[in-house]
Amino acid sequence: MNQESAPSSQGAADDKSGHDDRLMRLLARLHSIAAVITACFAVFGVRYIGPGWHMIREPDGPLPPLVEQMAAHVPALEPFVRDPANRPLLGISVFMVGAFVVTLSLVHGLALAYIGRCIARRRRRGLCIGFSIFDLTYLFPVPIGTALSVFALVMLFRPGVVQQFAAGEAPRHRPRNVAASRP
Repeated sequence: MNQESAPSSQGAADDKSGHDDRLMRLLARLHSIAAVITACFAVFGVRYIGPGWHMIREPDGPLPPLVEQMAAHVPALEPFVRDPANRPLLGISVFMVGAFVVTLSLVHGLALAYIGRCIARRRRRGLCIGFSIFDLTYLFPVPIGTALSVFALVMLFRPGVVQQFAAGEAPRHRPRNVAASRP
């Protein structure tokens, strides 16, 4: 009786570790997808770099349409924007906002890709946990990033996953033998 129960408990442990392995591979892929999406947000910052640079280089020239739209939304800024003496400062501000958004998006995308790679290789668990906690509070990709962080934290604290990180090696993916599984 004990001999029969031992193989079934071993099989259950293998099923659980296989399930954890599949979920960890999914988590690594989701981090890679989120990295690409986050890096694409850099496009929104590029929109501000050109007008900012234009106002720095030509303070007496016409206002870029983007700055005209910004001034229309905030009437108190209208006199400040129209004064040519203030345009270099305004240009630097607009340029810096664009550069900040581009830099932040690209750095965060690279960090997500690296975390996905660490998860796939079962390395640097502390960094993965720290970054997931940071992403909970990081409000740029709110719904997707928060869900991904919660999923990562749940997975990173599972006992089987903790053991995989302690061993420092991801389980090798064994392709299923489709022909052998058919009756």
